[in-house]
Amino acid sequence: MMTPTNKKWITTLGYVTIFVDGRFVYEHRVIMEKVLGRKLTKNEIVHHIDQNPGNNNPSNLEVMTRSKHAKHHKEKQPCYVYKRHDKWILYIWKGEKLTTFGSSYLTKEDAEKAFITGIMSDNRGMNNVGKTHCKNGHEFSVKNTYVFRNARRCRICRDEYTEKWRRNRKEEQ
Repeated sequence: MMTPTNKKWITTLGYVTIFVDGRFVYEHRVIMEKVLGRKLTKNEIVHHIDQNPGNNNPSNLEVMTRSKHAKHHKEKQPCYVYKRHDKWILYIWKGEKLTTFGSSYLTKEDAEKAFITGIMSDNRGMNNVGKTHCKNGHEFSVKNTYVFRNARRCRICRDEYTEKWRRNRKEEQ
């Protein structure tokens, strides 16, 4: 257990906590409250722009609502891999929440591969596990893959479909 004499502590996810008013709080929240000159609400999240939870420079911090923060991360990154106690944990988006997938992995690459190769493919079975590309030939990479209705989907195909749909709709009007 951390004692109050140790004023700072870095969590397993890399966030800096400091001892304030008899308890540990996230340093980035304290810094943003000072910048804003008010307390943050329960619905406000302090986002690290560079994705480094240890970088609490005010220019790297931005206040967002919980829903905006979730949407931001869901669009930018379909999964997260964190190291905890010498094991790698894979988090995936389920709806608006991040949840763990599987137990743990020995390397970061193993965790990312679990996402890409479709261990989490769909509830209908494991017949898509070996697929490395979508039906149009785009690679299932961490950046190009998202999960919809418990199946991997290609972002490039989705964006192309959306653009085509918008052009057609515009022509009809």
